[in-house]
Amino acid sequence: MILMKKLARLKNKIRSVIESVPLLKHAVRKLQSLRHSPETLVLRPPTDRESILIENLRARIINLPEPVIGLSDAGNEWSRNRLRLRSLILQEDPRSFLHWDVIRQTMFVGNVEYVAAELFFLQKSGLWDRYQQGIRETDFGCPEFSWTYPKSSPNLIHHAYTIGCFEKVSGKSVNEFKTVFEFGGGYGSMCRLFHQLGFQGKYIIFDFPDLSALQSYYLTSIGLKVKSIESFSHEMSGVFCLSTPDAYKKFMKSGQDACFLGTWSVSETPEAVRGDLFAFLPSFDHYIIAFQERYNELNNVHFFQKFSEARPGLHWYQTPIPHLPGNHYCFGFS
Repeated sequence: MILMKKLARLKNKIRSVIESVPLLKHAVRKLQSLRHSPETLVLRPPTDRESILIENLRARIINLPEPVIGLSDAGNEWSRNRLRLRSLILQEDPRSFLHWDVIRQTMFVGNVEYVAAELFFLQKSGLWDRYQQGIRETDFGCPEFSWTYPKSSPNLIHHAYTIGCFEKVSGKSVNEFKTVFEFGGGYGSMCRLFHQLGFQGKYIIFDFPDLSALQSYYLTSIGLKVKSIESFSHEMSGVFCLSTPDAYKKFMKSGQDACFLGTWSVSETPEAVRGDLFAFLPSFDHYIIAFQERYNELNNVHFFQKFSEARPGLHWYQTPIPHLPGNHYCFGFS
């Protein structure tokens, strides 16, 4: 008993020394964040459940038609990304997919300097207890962890910053939404964030079929309920991954407490595709959009100005993102 008390006092003293020396504190946090670095990553053999999920994911990918090349610069870039993603899913272990080059280049923010400022914003928001729960990172996928806050990843902090900005400007909590429609869902991280913040409604993700397969795989693996689109009408909650225009048109319905979410996704969509899909876009009473001014040949500033003007009756807030030059937020709320 005496030895245990001495060890406890020694452990507390070591922690106190580390916390009192900023450089040493930073070094320890950086070492903690590197536990999933490519150099140290060793995956254990998959469990039976993991093997089944991997098999299902690969079966879905094998049965998909190949992406079309030649529509536009914006469309071609995503066609190449999708071909790369399919190859990696079939050849590599998807349990570490967050290390894949195509994921890192298109949908995962690493330990860049501005993430520390975004974390500070969340900590000083007055809602830190809630956001702290929201940005708890999981080991699944082997994400890069934050140097400044090792319980989370820079990508999840970045997503939470967008939500924090919307909630501050609108005075709304995303927990109030009954339905969220996310246009382009990455690998499912924003969906996971909403649920960890307390969202309990229906969450719809519309994306390319290969990304839809990855989203279903990821969200199921971390314990969220991904449900069939056939069950949509009689469900009150759950995640629904859509990837065909027919399904998109069928499930797009207006409703109160419904949110359209598109972070750097609409602005990467070819103009012709936007026209076809948004012709069926219903009226939402909330919009959370982030976009870059230019994406290949696309100029997005004028598009989102017209987008908001075509939806009167809401309060619209558009602003450049100070620490991301050339990028903007576009928020709409009732």
